[in-house]
Amino acid sequence: MTGEPFFLPWIGTGYSDGVNGSRLLVLGESHYSENPANAYPTLTQDIVTRVVAGERFPFFTKLGQCIGGAATGREFTWQSVAFYNYVQQLVGAHARDRPTEQMWERAMAPFNAVLTKHQPHAILVAGVGTWNSLSRLVPVSALVADGCLLRGVPVLLNCG
Repeated sequence: MTGEPFFLPWIGTGYSDGVNGSRLLVLGESHYSENPANAYPTLTQDIVTRVVAGERFPFFTKLGQCIGGAATGREFTWQSVAFYNYVQQLVGAHARDRPTEQMWERAMAPFNAVLTKHQPHAILVAGVGTWNSLSRLVPVSALVADGCLLRGVPVLLNCG
């Protein structure tokens, strides 16, 4: 895996304006599919485009409600954030399939490339598995929950 992401992040049209003025990167874990042909670079973008068009996915519905609850005074829209899945390959057929340690490790360089390119003010880590992986790969002094820092970027841990 190179230092560039395979699954390109969704960047909403209002990302530069952000949520309450802050550029927010929502960090998911991974994609799942039984069919390897479903691993293509715009998969993440295509899924969020479907969500924006009104298709419902439980994961995105819960996240949107969480972020919307935090964005007081303004209705949440996926157009106001960036979304990126940390693991850059299909993990398995179902969400219960877990990434291997090697998958987590290989994901760090592409993640850093996304951070460098899109310069989020804050990251919402959506999932304990992703949080735990990051905390194993980044020195604990640089990665602490609830308003502390991930390499200079404020981090929010879960929301539900």
